[in-house]
Amino acid sequence: MAVFNLKGISNKGNINEEQAYFMHNRSMNENLKLLSETDRIYKDEDFNKFEISISLSNKDGVNLQSLVRQDAEFLKSFGITDYSLLVSIHKFTHVENFQLKFDYRTYKSYDNLFLYSFAIIDFFKVR
Repeated sequence: MAVFNLKGISNKGNINEEQAYFMHNRSMNENLKLLSETDRIYKDEDFNKFEISISLSNKDGVNLQSLVRQDAEFLKSFGITDYSLLVSIHKFTHVENFQLKFDYRTYKSYDNLFLYSFAIIDFFKVR
């Protein structure tokens, strides 16, 4: 599983330029396998360097956008305007497909090859 802490800002990621060059010509599946070999949490820049894409059905995409919008509005109502979106991406097998239980923040990819989980974390009240 690869985990990304997305803040919507450009900052230095955990991957150096040599690693990024090596991974640029690999498939998303190969890159996620390499990323999963560590317990590291990656950042926005890493997500961009690896050209990670999230492929959801139209229904799931609309549902996810609605959930994130509702969460953002809830946080805004308390004056919280600084937060991150934690995204985990798990490659799973056909067998796992039938054994996993999904909650309202977990989605299968459109091609049924990946499982995505989303959560808002690291929220701070800005004065």
